[in-house]
Amino acid sequence: MNWTAIIDRLRNEAGIEFSPGLTAAECTAAEYAYGFIFPADLKKFLMTALPKGKKFSDWRDTDSEKIQDWFALPLDGLLFDV
Repeated sequence: MNWTAIIDRLRNEAGIEFSPGLTAAECTAAEYAYGFIFPADLKKFLMTALPKGKKFSDWRDTDSEKIQDWFALPLDGLLFDV
């Protein structure tokens, strides 16, 4: 997959800003901190460029309350329904 073309399109057509992609060590740190493994395609995308802004997670912040809250949403929804 040509991630660069997709990123250019997102930047130009949707106005999404990007910072440099994650390193392999940063991906590993995020996976360890949050207890999951990035899907292969998402990992390749995030290693090419990291989307920035309120709508996106900052995977470099391995102590992000926003990301922790995001992972808690399915359980919170289940507990609410019960």
